Amino acid sequence: AAVSLEGGVKGGKVQFPFSVGLAPVEGLEVGVSGTVTDKPDASQLYEKVSVNYSQSGFGAFIGLSKNFAALEARGIYKVNDDTKVAIKAADVLKGAPELTVGAEYKVDGETTAKVVVAQKDLGIKAGVKKTLSKGVDLTVGYAVKAADLADVSKHSVGFTLECK
Repeated sequence: AAVSLEGGVKGGKVQFPFSVGLAPVEGLEVGVSGTVTDKPDASQLYEKVSVNYSQSGFGAFIGLSKNFAALEARGIYKVNDDTKVAIKAADVLKGAPELTVGAEYKVDGETTAKVVVAQKDLGIKAGVKKTLSKGVDLTVGYAVKAADLADVSKHSVGFTLECK
């Protein structure tokens, strides 16, 4: 079991964000989170509800948010020690969900490559993360929408250097 409670005044408003998580059996986690304000309301106690299951290289997540008005589902599968694939369906309750598909491949002990494609705008994102030394990671990323492939000015390349 885990409980997180914060509190304070943000933007002149009293807010107490919280989350509660339980793992009743191995591989299964359930959680509830919300934000209690200075005008308490029962709906603040279940702004997000989630169920997560993971075991033997397979994982699934179902999350309800906005007081049960929005549903998101995710699945991940570990193909082998080097490769993972994942899919996310957002806005499931609105009819046709928006899908995002991704894959991650461990090139070697210090290098990981990722690719993500989003259905919404056919956005393509790719990145390579390289551990330069203990606690120092360099990530080079690339992003473009499929409709903009022919326009080089709309391609984005960037990097992040993370020192821990």
